[in-house]
Amino acid sequence: MVVPIYISTGEPSATPPRALGLQALPDQPGGQILAASSDRLAAAMGSEAGALSRVGEAQAGLGRAEQQAGGAMVAFSVALTNAKNEAVAANAHTDYLTRLQSAQQKWENSQDYLNASSGFAQDRQQAETDALEQITDPEIRAKTQLQMRRVGLTAQSAVDRTSLSRMVDAQRSGLDVKTDEYTTLAAIAPSPVEQQAYLKNLNEEIDRNAATGVISQADAVKRKLTAASTIDYVRARSAIMSNPDGAAAALADPEQFPGLGAVQRQQLIEQAHAQRDGLITRDLTRSAATGNGAGAIATVGIVQNPAQMSLIFDRGILAIETAGDPASISPKGAAGLAQIMPGTARDLLRARGRDDLAALDDAALTAKLTENGSRLSVELGRDYWMQMGRRYAGDVPVMAAAYNAGPGNADRWLQAANEKFGPHFTAEQFASVIDYKETRDYVGRLYTTLGAPMNAAGLSPSARYQASGAVGAAVAQEDAARRQMYKADAASSRDAADFGEMFRQGQTPDPVAYGSALHRNTLAAQAGDSSAAEWLTKTQFQERMAPVRDAGYRMPPAQLADTVARIEADQRSRPVTQDEIDRLGVLKETLADVGKRASNDPVGLAERAKLIGMPVTVDPQARADDPAFAASLVARSAHAQTAQAYYQGEFKVLKPAEEAAFRNRWASASADDKAALLRTAGASLPPPAFRAFIGQVAGDDNKSAMPVLTLAAGLHAADPTLGASLLEGIKAQKTDDRYVPDSGANKLLWQKRKDELLPAAAFNRAARTDPEGPLAAMSAAIDARYAFLSAQANDTSGSINSARIKQAAEDVTGGVLAHNGAPVLAPWRGASQRDLDATLTGLTDADLADARTTGGKPIGADYVRSQAKLTAFGDGRYLVQVNRNDDAPQYAATAAGRPFVLDLRNRARGAPPAVDPFNNGMPLP
Repeated sequence: MVVPIYISTGEPSATPPRALGLQALPDQPGGQILAASSDRLAAAMGSEAGALSRVGEAQAGLGRAEQQAGGAMVAFSVALTNAKNEAVAANAHTDYLTRLQSAQQKWENSQDYLNASSGFAQDRQQAETDALEQITDPEIRAKTQLQMRRVGLTAQSAVDRTSLSRMVDAQRSGLDVKTDEYTTLAAIAPSPVEQQAYLKNLNEEIDRNAATGVISQADAVKRKLTAASTIDYVRARSAIMSNPDGAAAALADPEQFPGLGAVQRQQLIEQAHAQRDGLITRDLTRSAATGNGAGAIATVGIVQNPAQMSLIFDRGILAIETAGDPASISPKGAAGLAQIMPGTARDLLRARGRDDLAALDDAALTAKLTENGSRLSVELGRDYWMQMGRRYAGDVPVMAAAYNAGPGNADRWLQAANEKFGPHFTAEQFASVIDYKETRDYVGRLYTTLGAPMNAAGLSPSARYQASGAVGAAVAQEDAARRQMYKADAASSRDAADFGEMFRQGQTPDPVAYGSALHRNTLAAQAGDSSAAEWLTKTQFQERMAPVRDAGYRMPPAQLADTVARIEADQRSRPVTQDEIDRLGVLKETLADVGKRASNDPVGLAERAKLIGMPVTVDPQARADDPAFAASLVARSAHAQTAQAYYQGEFKVLKPAEEAAFRNRWASASADDKAALLRTAGASLPPPAFRAFIGQVAGDDNKSAMPVLTLAAGLHAADPTLGASLLEGIKAQKTDDRYVPDSGANKLLWQKRKDELLPAAAFNRAARTDPEGPLAAMSAAIDARYAFLSAQANDTSGSINSARIKQAAEDVTGGVLAHNGAPVLAPWRGASQRDLDATLTGLTDADLADARTTGGKPIGADYVRSQAKLTAFGDGRYLVQVNRNDDAPQYAATAAGRPFVLDLRNRARGAPPAVDPFNNGMPLP
């Protein structure tokens, strides 16, 4: 068991009393806690008496310790209270300072500077009251209040100073505003009385502020002087803007604008001169920008670059020299548009490196200068004008005098003008010293022509060059716009028509349109448009060479070749001019074109040579049944024959472009469309022209099918469906060659059967042997018809179908009949043997009146019916063979020796003949 015992010694014990068996218990204020074991205490005391004695002593010591502890507790309590009061006072003081600082910032920045002092005092007092209410200790409160008052008064002083300063600043600002207001009103016052009234008001306001201390007396005097100076300055500036010359004169008078200082007065005089220069420059620049650049330059009197010099020359000098008459020659010998003297022209030509022209005598040179269309006089005149510009530093009136009377006289007049008027004389002043009336009037006419005044107010020396630059810039801008307009206008005229190509093709352009294009491109070329210049060169070259080219095309090719060879030989033997070289070049170019086009475009070449009176166009898109289309083919056929005969080249009906368009049409056309086209072509064109036309339209791939195409054209009138089927059959054979038997035994049997159905004996010898003749055409047509029928039946077996081949042969031939034991083609499609016999029965001797044997013996109708053999010549037309030898046939002829053709179409029929079973020439009924 442990018993705690508390012992207060008044002092903390550093060492616990181990001898007593006590154990220290820390953290007990004012004493120690001792513990001892009861067993060890009993052993130590030894006896009860000793223990009681020591207990008594211990109790006495405990009483004393309690008295000491009580005193310490009282002292501690007092100290703690004081510390708390001090802490409260410190916090209150801190709060006060925070609020004081905030209020100071508020009122120092307040716009209400009149109430800033009182407002801050109220906020300061309230902050002090609120802070002191937190302190209860009277002594600490009094001490803290004293500290607050000291700090608060310091802040109050700062706020007062700030508000006062701001108040003064506001009053000064108000004075500044009123000063500006009264100064402005006085400066613009319409009368001196009103001006003085405003000045009086201003001075009174300045004096009042000086009296209240807002401004000092020195500042007041300065303000009054500044106001007077400002008023005079504003008035002077206003005068400068409205009348710079008048303002400059007034400023030169010390009595005027007395408020200005000497330096300021001189600056304003310079400003007046600058304003005058600026107004003049502005007006001149506007004039230049609105199209009268030359007049503006002349008014300034100085040209600074070649472009400006050229502008004055073009719009002024040329206008007054000859009024546009290139043949003008003055009494003194000045020639051409620019009126150049021959001697001056020689000097200028030598400078250009044209010694050849400079070597001409006066008469010859004058002729060159006045030659119609020549620009020589103008270019030399421009050179001379530029020389005068460099000599006289671009002084326009002096340059004009020198151009008219020579530089020697101009030097004399320039010296006189400088001596009389100084170096910056006007054009009028310069003209007044010219003692030659002609030249004086010449300078005057130049300025009148340019619309420029000769007596314009002179610019200052520096401004004169500045104005020249500004006017030059405006002129350049206007010139750039003009050039762009010319360029666009010229481009438009070039796009409208290719006149050079028209001349190349032998065409005559519309004179109005061509003249307009020449004018537009000439203006653009003169304005620096290289495209226009190139167009002029090329177009005018073609115009000049057009007669040479036309003559070359009109020559037969052999003659043209001989002419070129002869001219080449001649030119190799002597010096030649550029024109001769150009002419030979054109003829050689023509010869090459003729050689090329004679084979691929003979019709176009004949049109170019004007061998054809009225060229026609064959429209590739025309309807095949359009009469105009047929008429164009008829006319073109005649033109093609003319071209072929003249150039001895390939026979062609269509031009290259037409041919290409027709081929495109053919490639996409239906069989019906193709057949219709063939029909119209076949009816309109003779055989050579038709073959040429079909070759161009159907193309090289269809050359082998030409006989079929020709036949299809003939069949289309009687049976359009049949004609179209032949074209489909040609296409079918290309798709699959098995539509017609083409190999082995089938091919042999096919040919044998076809020969039976289309006997060669029905045709004359020429027709049998011609690879493109009637027999070949019908044979190929039977193939095409059979292929069409096979394709319809979807038969690609390659075997012969007897019914199909019979139908194909009859469809193509119209039927094979017999006459006098020989096969003959039916006179019309579907005609029977009875039809043929009845038609022959209807023949009379009159129908054969012009028929003769080769020996000259007349042939009658009975002879034809009983003995003659008929061989096909065309649809329903026959040659009359008078012998039986097919290898050496003899045909009836006319009295003129031409083959007699018996036409059985549309004839009256006789009664069918009786059947004679003993006559092999008679058909069985």
